[in-house]
Amino acid sequence: LLVEMNRNNDVFFSKGIAAAFNNAELFLVKVKNFDDPLLHAQAWERMSNTQSVYFSHDNYINSTDSSKYYYSKIADSLKLVKLSMNNIFSKSGGKVPEYELFKFEEIARDWNNPSLWISIEKMKAFPFALKGNIDSTTYYLNRIKEIQLEMGARSVYQPTDQLMSIVYQQADNRRLQIDILIKMLSQNKAFGIKLNIADNLYDLGQCNYLLNEYDSSITYFLDAMQLYEELDDQYKQNSVKRRLADLYVLTSEYEKAEKFYIEVIDWATQTLSLIHISEPTRQEA
Repeated sequence: LLVEMNRNNDVFFSKGIAAAFNNAELFLVKVKNFDDPLLHAQAWERMSNTQSVYFSHDNYINSTDSSKYYYSKIADSLKLVKLSMNNIFSKSGGKVPEYELFKFEEIARDWNNPSLWISIEKMKAFPFALKGNIDSTTYYLNRIKEIQLEMGARSVYQPTDQLMSIVYQQADNRRLQIDILIKMLSQNKAFGIKLNIADNLYDLGQCNYLLNEYDSSITYFLDAMQLYEELDDQYKQNSVKRRLADLYVLTSEYEKAEKFYIEVIDWATQTLSLIHISEPTRQEA
């Protein structure tokens, strides 16, 4: 069961968030048969990691607190610190207060833990990336690369290229952003990380759209939509359809535009209806 749960991260990137979320629900059922805090902690952590950022699942709103509770029972201090870091990063919108960073730096220094230092440098870089500050963002990302070299390891889920893409976007330098995205796309194709490939294609479509390169934009968006369909990611499928509809208006392909606009409206109407229908049931629970 533990091996199964550890593999759910691969499911997330290869089959999509819906498949990973369904697995996480099954894990919560299965761990009830075991009096093992580690299994319960891992199951709740998988639930936290697979909930959609666009549509929350009210039944699991405290999943992070639940995982922290079980990790505390087995005194897994490192996991507790990492969960706290992720939680603060999310709640602050990536703008972690200095006093929180100071606390995490003290822990990383005491434990001499490289993975914590990488997370800290990423948190320092993110606000500069959002401001389009290329020099400051690059400084912290170089620190991450130095730490990775010292560790002798490199994760395939790289924060450095992603942050460079963000900073070029915020600095309105689409050409450099496209260069980074093409590099990321090549790496993700080599590793077969389907969700990342789809996201890279979406971002490339958006860049080309803003550069008025409509044919290239349409090609990237169509490729992204095919992958989001395979990943059963309804939200991102319809985000792509909305972009394609706008593009087909610009290229005077009005029938295609109308088709996608109608599909997006139908999906949005159905989704809102489901949310309103389920609301009384959630309140009763």
